[in-house]
Amino acid sequence: MAEQPSQVAELPPRRVSRRFIVALALIPILAIAAFAAYYAWTYHAQLNRTAEPVQQVAQLELRSVAIDDKTSFMALQDPNDSAWRASQERNFGRLERSGLPEFGWGATGVAPQIGRVSLEPGGALVEVTYQFVVTQPLSGGPTTVTLQVPGFYKPTPSGWVHAMPGADFWGPQRSQSGKHITVSYYQRDADIVEPLIPRMDGLVARLCTPLPCPSQVSVVFENSVSLGRGLFGGTGSDVLLVRAEISLVEVAGHSETSSPHLLALPTDTKSRDELYRAFEIRLAQMAISQAFG
Repeated sequence: MAEQPSQVAELPPRRVSRRFIVALALIPILAIAAFAAYYAWTYHAQLNRTAEPVQQVAQLELRSVAIDDKTSFMALQDPNDSAWRASQERNFGRLERSGLPEFGWGATGVAPQIGRVSLEPGGALVEVTYQFVVTQPLSGGPTTVTLQVPGFYKPTPSGWVHAMPGADFWGPQRSQSGKHITVSYYQRDADIVEPLIPRMDGLVARLCTPLPCPSQVSVVFENSVSLGRGLFGGTGSDVLLVRAEISLVEVAGHSETSSPHLLALPTDTKSRDELYRAFEIRLAQMAISQAFG
């Protein structure tokens, strides 16, 4: 009797479970979520260790100003930056006593308030809120402005000190051009500067229709302490002072002005409009001055 060929049973193709596919897809998502959670935990742990000592230094600065103790105030400044120290010494108590007269804002006597702390490359940033009175308010405009003056602090072997932010804080340099104006600024200031550009461009267009203005006005928002030029191109003060100065250099349609993060940041819409008005007034003065030589 002939043998029948053995029949090998064919196994059905193995089906991959849908749950297994979903699990594989979730692995990278879960890994990213775990990394994000770890980063957030690390950030908050470091912030908790940093916030209190940094706020204490900021509070000691304000107290030193209140009791007119410049020696104690200078002991809290970066010991390794002579330009920074010279700037801070010259402007000791300026905001609290005079306000920002170059903006048309005077001191109110309201004590500044120390706000939140954020971690930044190389140190930490403290928000200190000031209130100023508008000395010549527009009709229907605000009579006071509320601004945050950012304070950068860095760790040293002897403790935290007030200092000039480093390059990593500012980010890359940017440039935008309109029909009549070219503006250079750092990424850190983008949220403040970029909405101002079309306003400044429109202002130059209106002014330069009847006036012989430069073909293109250049405005540069700087971020370093430089001696020799004072407020609005005057003399006797620094170009850039964390405690609030602005300088425009009136040479061939070129203007240099302080970074908003070295001046003050608006806390609301009305204060932002007043800050923009101050920049626009100075730009108009520069354009008119150049038009008439």
